[in-house]
Amino acid sequence: MSAVTEVALDLPLDEPLDYAVPEEMRDKILPGARVLVPLGRRRVIGFCVGTKDSSPHPRLRPVIELLDETPLLTDELLRLARWMAGYYCCSLGEALAAALPAPVRRARGAKSIERAAALAVPRDEARKKLDGLPPRLARQAEILRLLLGSEGPVPLREIRRRTFARTLSPLHSLEKQGAVVTLALEEPAEGTEGCDSPLTLPPRLTAEQSMALSHVEHLLAGKSHRTALVLGVTGSGKTELYLQSIERSLRSGRKAIVLLPEIALTPQTLARFRERFRRIAVLHSHLTDAQRARHWRTIHEGGADVVIGARSAIFAPLSPLGIVIVDEEHEPTYKQQSVPRYHARDLAIVRARENGAIVLLGSATPSLESYENARSGKYDLLRMTRRVGDRPLPKVEMVDMAREHTERKAFCLLSRRLEQQMRSVLERGEQVLLFLNRRGYATIVRCKRCGHVASCPRCEISCTFHRGIGRLLCHYCGHEEIPPDSCPECLMPGMKYQGLGTERIEQELERLFPGIPAARMDSDSMQGLGSYEKVLEAFRKGDVRILVGTQMVAKGHDFPSVTLVGIVLADTSLHVPDFRSAERTFQLVAQASGRSGRGHRKGRVVLQTYAADHFALRTGAEQDFLAFAEKELENRKALGYPPFGKLGRIVARSADQEAASQRIGEARRIAVEATRGEATVLGPAPLFRLRGEHRFQLLIKAKMASSVHRGLRAVRRQNQNDRKVHLTVDMDPQG
Repeated sequence: MSAVTEVALDLPLDEPLDYAVPEEMRDKILPGARVLVPLGRRRVIGFCVGTKDSSPHPRLRPVIELLDETPLLTDELLRLARWMAGYYCCSLGEALAAALPAPVRRARGAKSIERAAALAVPRDEARKKLDGLPPRLARQAEILRLLLGSEGPVPLREIRRRTFARTLSPLHSLEKQGAVVTLALEEPAEGTEGCDSPLTLPPRLTAEQSMALSHVEHLLAGKSHRTALVLGVTGSGKTELYLQSIERSLRSGRKAIVLLPEIALTPQTLARFRERFRRIAVLHSHLTDAQRARHWRTIHEGGADVVIGARSAIFAPLSPLGIVIVDEEHEPTYKQQSVPRYHARDLAIVRARENGAIVLLGSATPSLESYENARSGKYDLLRMTRRVGDRPLPKVEMVDMAREHTERKAFCLLSRRLEQQMRSVLERGEQVLLFLNRRGYATIVRCKRCGHVASCPRCEISCTFHRGIGRLLCHYCGHEEIPPDSCPECLMPGMKYQGLGTERIEQELERLFPGIPAARMDSDSMQGLGSYEKVLEAFRKGDVRILVGTQMVAKGHDFPSVTLVGIVLADTSLHVPDFRSAERTFQLVAQASGRSGRGHRKGRVVLQTYAADHFALRTGAEQDFLAFAEKELENRKALGYPPFGKLGRIVARSADQEAASQRIGEARRIAVEATRGEATVLGPAPLFRLRGEHRFQLLIKAKMASSVHRGLRAVRRQNQNDRKVHLTVDMDPQG
């Protein structure tokens, strides 16, 4: 019986801490179980990661309570967390915390309950109260506006996320005033067993699907790890390949995980999977806490065969694992932007390797890292070059908007060609999808005389005007203000509203196509519970004829009646200072174009741009990935960027500009010494101020990951006791 347990805490600590095991717990504490332990004056929950007979520390504090008699984390997930901690330069406790949903991690055996808020007064009364709130109560105004825009209760966690609130005191103030009520959300009756209707039979596969499935069957039969990249054009039937591959894995007694890049894709995918499989569980952030806890425990107890979800679903306690599918594997949303900054695609490969499972990475526009791995033979390459039913790829027309404005002698949102095509499509009873990767009404509010731009006082970025709420908003920190009637600098009356977002396109549609039902889908309009599902279902049923939205409408969806896609401004991501900007532009254009013509009618795409000659736009419009990849890989190789090298990033941020500058300079010195000439350290370079903090960045570029790791770890250790400057390290940053 061990007298000491090693406990990993969700803190940036180099090593787990030793705690004494009370006599009554000595035969009960096992690795993977949660324990309640003292830390200073606090009590915190940690993970037992090992036991031993003694410790070099003479006076150990005892474990207060064992929270799990059966460990929540398996030995396999513990090994995965250790790999994460090593590769992504975080602590083991931080990696383990990511492996459990927050409601499960925090629970003490009781059922997790989701709390939400709703209006306690009629909407007219709530609007009057909103209009009467003074500027100093901006957080209360944000909460009221959020609740007014939702059809039902909004989870408290969503309120905090949407309003950037550090506490819920503004909500509690509204509750005391009787304007808002908090309540417990009832858990829906839906379980993980799927629907009761008979399972549908799989359709007949195309020749290319059959060849790909045969290869998957061969890999599954070998029961050894292998990764395959499924490079299939949009509409080539990748989802059906996934379904039949999973069926083969289940037939052999092994289970499946399916990762999706966007929560908005989950309802559509889940519906297709429920037609084929019974025991399905779902894991993503838009479930209530109670739902997430219930689904996770069902998986943990062996009650699910297939798990579908966003990036965190890679940690589902599923065993034995036979196949992991990463759909739209190129998407940057698979990269976690907070500690631990893992990439779910890479974790999928590591986890599958541990289990002797296979991985299918699917995309029409794969990341250049995955494509290079397939091209070099590290991954298998499965090509699917034709759409199901031999449907043609949509015809793409490119409109030069600079020329359009010159010819029309006026600025326009929709070109004549796009408007003409929309009218033709709508007259035939078909549907239109408009894509613009900017939300709001106007992205810049500028003085006509002196050029002053309305900017956020906490961030070095212009505020976006949102017409629906009549406010200027900062999309980074949540700052809001009433638009000025006159310029704050030169006092000239009137301001010029420039740039465009989805809200402005929505207004233009009302003018051009009165009476045609349209809907907007972006993070501003998708606020209430089930809002994604409602809009997508209305569009799928034809109740909505035109859908305009940001990138959440451009990826993965299958709308058979959409015969026209309009890409309103194709080059928004082209000029971002990021070596991946051309790749991201190509992917968005090709993916958005691929939503058109997926039914029995031919599809068209009108692509509006100010950079008609750029190779990323030309190849994206033609959905010619190989041509794009050949040119872009040449550029990457010449500069040593991924996939021909490894990259790490260090960011120092502080309200004190001088302190941040000094610390990043010190970090550079440490990184240069630690990498011993095996890496190039780029910077420091200033970034724009964000949420009141000045930021500076370093990049470490090297041929080998180990060289980058040495620099990141050395800098991370140096910063642990500095409270004035916050330093973050990121392995394989995604922009």
